[in-house]
Amino acid sequence: MFVVGAFVVLGSVVGVLAFRHDPEQRWASALTLCAAWVPLIGGVVASTAHALAYPRYFLAVLPPMALLGARGVMALPRRSAIPVVATILLVGSVAIGHQDLDLHAREGTDAATQYVVANARPGDAVFLPYNEDLSGFQWFADGRLPEGVIDARPGVPPDAIRSDWWWEKASRLGPDMPGFASRSEAEWDERLAPVDRVWILSGFIAKDPRFHDTGVDFVPEGRVECDRQFFQGIDVVLWARSCD
Repeated sequence: MFVVGAFVVLGSVVGVLAFRHDPEQRWASALTLCAAWVPLIGGVVASTAHALAYPRYFLAVLPPMALLGARGVMALPRRSAIPVVATILLVGSVAIGHQDLDLHAREGTDAATQYVVANARPGDAVFLPYNEDLSGFQWFADGRLPEGVIDARPGVPPDAIRSDWWWEKASRLGPDMPGFASRSEAEWDERLAPVDRVWILSGFIAKDPRFHDTGVDFVPEGRVECDRQFFQGIDVVLWARSCD
């Protein structure tokens, strides 16, 4: 990984030099450098305020990074480039075949879902604030939630978390979704009044049950935090009237 990173840096240096001294390559170099580094640096800076440093948010920089890495390799003498590239390919092949490398990992959503499926009880409520978390949860749960588990959001059918309701209209997982969470605390209280246990799955939930985007306490008073698990970028928190 460090070797690949070194080639990307080397390719970036070559690109900067080409921008300064090669008029024919100037704009191509500028476009590649900006496409690779601006989203990456911007994402890292933004992560100081919000948790945005997730791999899926930076997939767009892979093609320009690959171009910069290739440019770095091409900048080496031929005798040096061939063994270096061969070594990277060999190490990469061995790493991909390693038994501890999970090629199907989804940044913890699958493991978080399995935990909730294994520990949820009939009558529990589940709340996932963001559409990518909700769609991933339903995919990995695959109909295995206990009967009677409800969607915690006010204004949606109780069985929405266990059915295809979210998918019946494209807008529900798009522009309409914030409206389903941006409800008053009174509406949350009414929805969850009969519910003893509430599961919350998100990487954006603080220690108190407050929805980061709206500042609304969506878990009614009288619940205590009974369980908190962390699965590679996503918290699973259980709030209940009693922890038994």
